[in-house]
Amino acid sequence: LCGGEELALRVAPRWGADSSSTRTLVADIGGVSPGRPFCKQWDFPHASVLPAGVNAATTAGRPAWRLRVKGDGKGGVLRLRFVTPREFGNAEADHVVPIDFIGWKAVVMHDRERDAATDDPLRRYKVFRNAIDPNRISQVSLTLEGGAPRTVEVGSLEALTPVAEERTGLAVSVNGERIDIPFALSGDEYAELEDGLWRKFDGTGLAVGEVPGPRPRAVAGENAFSAEGGCRATVQALGRPEPAVAKNLSADQRKALSREYDFARIWNPTVGVVRLEPVVVRPGERARLQVRYVGKPADPVLKVGGVELKEGLNDARFEGSCAVSFSCASRGPVRIEIAKVYD
Repeated sequence: LCGGEELALRVAPRWGADSSSTRTLVADIGGVSPGRPFCKQWDFPHASVLPAGVNAATTAGRPAWRLRVKGDGKGGVLRLRFVTPREFGNAEADHVVPIDFIGWKAVVMHDRERDAATDDPLRRYKVFRNAIDPNRISQVSLTLEGGAPRTVEVGSLEALTPVAEERTGLAVSVNGERIDIPFALSGDEYAELEDGLWRKFDGTGLAVGEVPGPRPRAVAGENAFSAEGGCRATVQALGRPEPAVAKNLSADQRKALSREYDFARIWNPTVGVVRLEPVVVRPGERARLQVRYVGKPADPVLKVGGVELKEGLNDARFEGSCAVSFSCASRGPVRIEIAKVYD
């Protein structure tokens, strides 16, 4: 990073696991040594790997895994892979256990959180593309990769029942500066900090709360980030401190850029979500606005830059940054979609 970029944060809580409801998949794995294509592999006849009583269709339906490993501190990783066959979705789920500890350790891994690790160079496309079906597992494999050549002892592999524990006191550290997350989070909920505003979302992506927040910025070179309190976080640089403006566009390029869609704005006063992002028109240009509502609001009043707009394409032209306000007679959530149309 060149320094000065504003940073956006996304924070999600880690799930817990209920050890009282388990299912043993492999009782005693034994020694695992480096090898290809698999060090250890077990085939299942398209079977369920969920503990008894866990329904894969429920919110907590994705399993958690517990693998008992005797670490020797010599580096490398154990890769645990679950496979759903082609006829049921063709999916793979990888979990990586670093061997950076000594002695026996029960490592708990959540299927929902397997994409949180980003330092895995051997992940394949369908690991990201599809989610495994825990009721249709055809194969489980375990490999030892990297580190000193040796044998690592592994005990049992079990499936646990995931628990959506409420997490409070969450925080993220950005270059040594602690940023507290102002919400309690559980399950599939998550929070985002962007443009000086914290927003809380439920598992479907619906905004359910918002409060003002800081505007962290990057420093030149390497930046340090960490998460505290039982959560995982991702950080994204929003762009250069002074965005460059495209100039000398051809006629074909301008035609391709004649319509620009904003991210949908959600208005939901029942949970305090009433602040709407401004409409920002490209520098030096003017645009008409096309409006569409999702949610059938009663008597909607949408104003952009103080000008009231109707649903559909409006004749008024806007430039620069224009404030957005909305009200209606109904109280339910309303999705407001705005497209900028350049002449």
